[in-house]
Amino acid sequence: MTNTLTAQLHLVPPFPSPSKQSSISQPQIKIPNNPNPKPKPIIFSKFLSLALTVTLNSPLPSLAIPSLTSQSSPQAPLTTTPFTQSKFLQLGLEDGKIRPCPSTNPGCVSTNAKSSSFAFPWVFPETSKENAVQELQEAILKTQKNAKIEVVEDTPNGKYIQAEVDGGFGPDVMEFLVKGDVVTYRSMAMKVTYIYPFTTAIGDSKGQLERLKKIVDQLGCNFLSNATPEVDSESGGRHEPTPAATAANATLLTPKEFMVLSKLVTRKAPCNLLVFGLQSQYYNLSSINAGGITVFLEDDPLKISEIKADFNGTRIYNVKYQIAAKKAYNLLKHARKNPACSPTINLLNQSSCKLALRNLPEEVYKLKWDVVVVDGPIGDTPEAPGRMPTIYTAGMLARTDGIGKKTTTDVVVHDVHRTIEKWFSWEFFCEQNLVSARGKLWVFRIPVHQSNSTSFCSSETVVNGGSI
Repeated sequence: MTNTLTAQLHLVPPFPSPSKQSSISQPQIKIPNNPNPKPKPIIFSKFLSLALTVTLNSPLPSLAIPSLTSQSSPQAPLTTTPFTQSKFLQLGLEDGKIRPCPSTNPGCVSTNAKSSSFAFPWVFPETSKENAVQELQEAILKTQKNAKIEVVEDTPNGKYIQAEVDGGFGPDVMEFLVKGDVVTYRSMAMKVTYIYPFTTAIGDSKGQLERLKKIVDQLGCNFLSNATPEVDSESGGRHEPTPAATAANATLLTPKEFMVLSKLVTRKAPCNLLVFGLQSQYYNLSSINAGGITVFLEDDPLKISEIKADFNGTRIYNVKYQIAAKKAYNLLKHARKNPACSPTINLLNQSSCKLALRNLPEEVYKLKWDVVVVDGPIGDTPEAPGRMPTIYTAGMLARTDGIGKKTTTDVVVHDVHRTIEKWFSWEFFCEQNLVSARGKLWVFRIPVHQSNSTSFCSSETVVNGGSI
């Protein structure tokens, strides 16, 4: 199949060649007396104006588009242009998983955590999981226009389904991987449009989300979740979540925010990654950090799902945070006045500072963390557990020099539009250590604490490697 190249050409007069330019005198321009003269048509054929619209409309995989002056074959790849990146677009699974969205295709959503346009996996109702594959195919054919099931294939990682459906400007492709009652997927447009001279494609993932919602509604699927007991980090006992805790859903990272986080982990992997909180978006962080250690600390068991303990070096601990968000101001005054809260304290799990989390898993205190993410607890109401202790504890852990490691630690804080997250980040991570900001996400690069300093923040900016 070939590409369709549609070009609108606007012709302009040719410029004189350099060899003749010196011998040609510049004519004087005469202004006509008639205020509304009728212009005479002039047509030249040597130069094209910059008003050129290029539309790449090709089934996958597509061909490269050569430049208009190129003498090479249309098959020859032009790797320096964004148009040709679609040539390398691939379907099917990658390492047993649904692929991320291509960076050149904004009309795409995927459950792969590396995607800039992230979507949540589904889980089939208990009554439907035995016939999940068949019901999914029927839902695709029923809800999508001119849908065709192209591939149904057994793989070691589940049943792979590929379908072609009508999109807004041509065919779209949908891919699904069904493993038990869990569905991961990617849905994307086959048409990519560029407006010259811009090198970013035009597209919108909203249409893909609306398409997928029709399938979800037809099947009665829900987001992936699995209730498990949790351990109270203060008392060591078990705790059942309150209705408010299970019903509330912490704000999710936007695609651009999540891209900052995933790129940071990718750059440091394999590394030691500690995450306060657990969103569906974080499920694949352990895969990105393959070969490293990933630890999640979460107080809401309904967010804990398919990630298994000791899988890919991943551990999940259920903890309980006791301090309500409404106590933030008094705790900040306590930390400023109490020497027990200073960064010189070495044994965090024995600290008398009211902000210190003392009953976390032992490995949390022993390891030197390369990346720490603060996205929990929820902290969305005055009565809900606040993030004051997690931010303080993250600041202390970041300044600890681990065995044989004296490197910096990157601390990522989400929801910095909220007062507590903003106050406590400035207090314990420090403005001079801020290296990146995107939306409601801040990234701090914190050096190992100097033993002679009693202050968290100094007048010096300590950043290795520049900004993210």
